Amino acid sequence: MKRITCLLVAAVVLGSLSSSLATAGVIAGPDSFNVVGGTDQSWGIQFTALQNAELSSFTFNHRGGEGGANFNGTIELVNLTTNSTVFSTAYGNNPNPAIVFSGLGISLDSGSQYQLLASSNIVSNTNDEVYATVGTPGSPISFTDPALASSVNNGEIVVTNGVFSSFPDNTFYRNTYWGAFTNLVTVARNGSFDPNVSPVPEPAALFTMAVGLVGVGLASWKRKRSA
Repeated sequence: MKRITCLLVAAVVLGSLSSSLATAGVIAGPDSFNVVGGTDQSWGIQFTALQNAELSSFTFNHRGGEGGANFNGTIELVNLTTNSTVFSTAYGNNPNPAIVFSGLGISLDSGSQYQLLASSNIVSNTNDEVYATVGTPGSPISFTDPALASSVNNGEIVVTNGVFSSFPDNTFYRNTYWGAFTNLVTVARNGSFDPNVSPVPEPAALFTMAVGLVGVGLASWKRKRSA
């Protein structure tokens, strides 16, 4: 009887673990950037969380020491809805034009708006800024090719526009340029609905379900035999 009980407990535990797994959503963004060298104090993208999720990684694109410049600065994720900074990190004099930040696990709240921003130690005319033109002036941010328009929405977040802050008044303006960040990877939090995840059970879930059914059958058979 103890063995049967252990099987049932294992089935329930393993089944719950497999059901909590979620599929990551990716927003690739543009594949090439232009150098600015202007007067923006910070730059990046704005997005809205469509459900409770986590931002697990992203790539920061910058000039990477172009022309011998030793750029360093800060990357921040700001929750505009709560007016709070939820993530901040420094980047050093990294010559790699694409720096990957991974294993982050930053919580995103459904319905909240966020800005993912970069700033540089050098601002006026020689900063670390890059951008890509991905839409038409005055329109929601989207790729020019209609076939790629859905790539600004991965079911967990949707990128709405670029954001740029001019020096020295630091006033943001929004447009359809895409600033600095690509390969945003998000994962729906437990208990959230993720439209990108198929409801088809995973093999691990099917196996543990089968173990559970066998355990229930053995328990029923043993009770009848004892009676």
